[in-house]
Parts: sequence; C-alpha cells; structure tokens
Amino acid sequence: MRQFIFRFSLVSILLATAIGLLVAFNYWRSLSFIAKHQGGTIILGDSHAATNMCPDILDAQNFAHTAEPLVATSQKLEWIAKKLHPDTILLVLSPNNFAGYNDFKFSDSQWSSEMAKRYYTLFPRSFWAQNTNPLTAQGHSYRQQLLPNLSGRPTFLGKFTPKPIHGRKNDLLNTLDRHFNPEYPTVSLPSELAIQNITKTCERSGITLLVVLAPLLPEYKSAIPVQVQQVFNATIENLEVITTNIKLPDSAYFNADHLNLNGANTFTKAIQTALAH
Repeated sequence: MRQFIFRFSLVSILLATAIGLLVAFNYWRSLSFIAKHQGGTIILGDSHAATNMCPDILDAQNFAHTAEPLVATSQKLEWIAKKLHPDTILLVLSPNNFAGYNDFKFSDSQWSSEMAKRYYTLFPRSFWAQNTNPLTAQGHSYRQQLLPNLSGRPTFLGKFTPKPIHGRKNDLLNTLDRHFNPEYPTVSLPSELAIQNITKTCERSGITLLVVLAPLLPEYKSAIPVQVQQVFNATIENLEVITTNIKLPDSAYFNADHLNLNGANTFTKAIQTALAH
C-alpha cells in the first residue's frame, strides 16, 4: 500500500511539474509574441479577411479567423487594443456578418467546440452559460492550453490562410443555405451591437478603423436577403470604407465569396494603392 501511495505521489508530482512547466513556457512565449507585435496595422474579420488579405503586401498582421462572428471580433479587439496598441485596424466585412446564423455559432454543434477553443478566455463565464455548457467550453479551452504554444499566439488570433489557385469550389447553394438559413433569424442584432463596440474601442484607444468590403461574385450578391443587405448598407454608411475600382475576374475566386491566392494578391495590392492615396 505504501509503495502504491509513493508511486502515485511521484507520478502526481511529475505530472504537476510537467503541466506547470508547460503553462510557464506558454506564458513566456505569449509575452514574447506581444512584445514583437506592437503597433502597426492589424487585419481582422472572418474568413473573408483570413483568405483575401495578404499581410505581407500591406506590411500588416492578419489575425482574422474563419467563421468568426463580429461578437468575437469585438472582444478580440479589446484585447488587441490593450496589449498590442495598433495604429490601424482593417476590418473586412461582408453582408453575411450580419445574418442571424452568427448568433448560434457558440451554441450550434457545428461551430461551438471550435468557438470555445478559440475564445473561451475572452468572454465571462455567464456568456458561456447562456450559449452552451460552460464546463464543456472550459474543457475545450483547457485542452488547447495544454499543448505547447511555440508561436506564443493566443488561440483567438487567427492568421492568413489563402485558398488554392486551382480546384475552384462550386458550393454556392450550400454557402447561401449556411449564411442565410431560414431556420435562423434573418438579421443578427448582436452583430450590429458588436460593430458599435468595435467603433468605440477604436475611438477610445486612438486606433484608426478602416473597413474593407469583401469581394463577392454576382450570383452570391444577388441572393443576399434584402433585410440583411439593408443592415449592411446602413452599417458601412457610418464607417470609413476603403474603396477600389478593381474588377476581379471569375478566375480570381475560389468560390462565390472567397478569393484564391492569386485573387487575394491582386485585391490586397488594390487596397494598398487605395491606402496610399
């Protein structure tokens, strides 16, 4: 019995030491990451930002995440403003950012586990209790933290993830059904409020907020619900939008609402030119 207790204690001590060292290492790497990414321009948004905006061309950091709702972007920006102190935020927007399906990304099983892994630390426990099982969300987050974080990048900060040049995806109907699913409310009120919070955070922190409109193929644009488009139009009227005269060919697109790498390079260069004027 004593031998069992001794072995159990030894294993427990070794395990606790290993976890402690891992947590300390991740904390040190996160501090290094923060120190290296001060100031400058940061790109935010969902997959339209993550795939369409080449950070190297703009001498910027792309921290966008695929499927990211504006509610998460708003919370993420508060952390960025306090820790990284950027000069400019380039926020990529598309009408689907204001569609009702965004309100269910923290509760629907299609997205909820990934949302918890990324954003658990950004929201209070009460938020998770309202949207999903808070213990499950906490578990997803803790498992993520027990992996060595060599880059030091927090899980809620995404990166540039370009789409391939070849192998275009013909998924228009599936995309429209996902973005504008009639089973969900047409418009997301939390997304509208999130934009207001994003604007306030930038104003309070002395950050220039510039909006980039995501390129969309005509067949996608024409299928956007009228109410969603109206909310989108009303929102960008109150924001500074970077406009370009570029007309991208169909070959620049990976699918109806995302560019491929060639298209992303061309589009980002057009944004670069617009920013220079």
